[in-house]
Amino acid sequence: MVLSVRRCTLLMIGILCVTYVVAQELHDGKLSQSHTEINQSEQAGAKITNDYIGLYQKYISQARGSECPMYPSCSNYGLKAFNDKPFFEAMLYTADRMLRCGHDKKYYDIAVQYGEKSLLDWPSYQQTPKELYYRGSITLRAGVLKNEKGEFSFINYLINHKQYEMALLEINRAFYFHLGYNEYLYRNKLLCYEALGREEDGIFDYEINFPDSIQKKYSIAVKAAKLYYNIDNYDMALSTLQVTNNETYDEKYQKMIFQSILQTKRKEYISAITILNQAKNEFPENEDLINENIQLINQIKNSSLKSPAVARILSIIPGAGYAYTKHYQTAVTSFLINAVLAYATYSCIKKENYGMACLTGIFSLTFYFGNIMGGGKSAHRYNNSFVNNRINRLTEINGLSYY
Repeated sequence: MVLSVRRCTLLMIGILCVTYVVAQELHDGKLSQSHTEINQSEQAGAKITNDYIGLYQKYISQARGSECPMYPSCSNYGLKAFNDKPFFEAMLYTADRMLRCGHDKKYYDIAVQYGEKSLLDWPSYQQTPKELYYRGSITLRAGVLKNEKGEFSFINYLINHKQYEMALLEINRAFYFHLGYNEYLYRNKLLCYEALGREEDGIFDYEINFPDSIQKKYSIAVKAAKLYYNIDNYDMALSTLQVTNNETYDEKYQKMIFQSILQTKRKEYISAITILNQAKNEFPENEDLINENIQLINQIKNSSLKSPAVARILSIIPGAGYAYTKHYQTAVTSFLINAVLAYATYSCIKKENYGMACLTGIFSLTFYFGNIMGGGKSAHRYNNSFVNNRINRLTEINGLSYY
């Protein structure tokens, strides 16, 4: 039976709501297929979706000239999900992404790809590649590097002009020709590794090639600890700091602050506060700053984080789980799209248009269960954002970026 004009209009509104969320893509290019093993039946499903999404990217997205505010774009997110996951699970991931696209920006990290800032939203079943995170525009400055002949001043110049690759070559040349084993030469070598995002290479060099006497210098150990910190190896960062000796007054304070941040990252909040209370006794001139550190750590320690289980249960009412985790824009989108699709399915059944009812019913169920799955994931996103905002504040007020 043919749908009435009013019913057709409502259905078109629902389709347009979904299309508005999806229609924006190709600026980050087609993702390569994941290395995840896919069985034969999943390959067939992925092949179909690849063809349809590829058709959309090639003709519709480019014709619109639009760009997705998230990275990877919605279509590329879908391509990855359908290549990595079974068909119906991939549908849920894709539906959740469509509901969230461009909404509630404060809960996402930033990626800079192809010269543009985007909201970083890598599929939650995989760890986000570290190189995708936007690291900001912090310029790492060279330490004092000057001997009697001034032979190393050029290295200073290169580092201070962000020519880190060339500076690293000059440092290696200095070591090769035995021009000097200055403490700051080693420090600036680790600085170059950090600036280039080559933390693992820097750690290997430090552990294997640096003399023991150099490793124990505070200026060297703190840079090595920073490399461990950047790759989330907080235990080794703490261990590296412990080998230092003969710190100056300022270095001892810096070391204690760094240790407290590392303990906070390890969720050892009591240990972090104990270190800060000790620092307050030893460095009374920094009492106000130390108290701000303690306040931030207590906020993390005493925070009421959101429960993923509660969010999923609340999502039985579309959008309620997102609202619970304060993803308010996504909550409204979820409620409206689920309501329109459910009503369209009901209308088709009432008019005995069962073919269209089957189609809209599939979309309705996909977005409904995607909303439940996404509600739980939004709790994790909220919790991570709450903690990371305070960690970032800790690193900012203590100048950790310049350690």
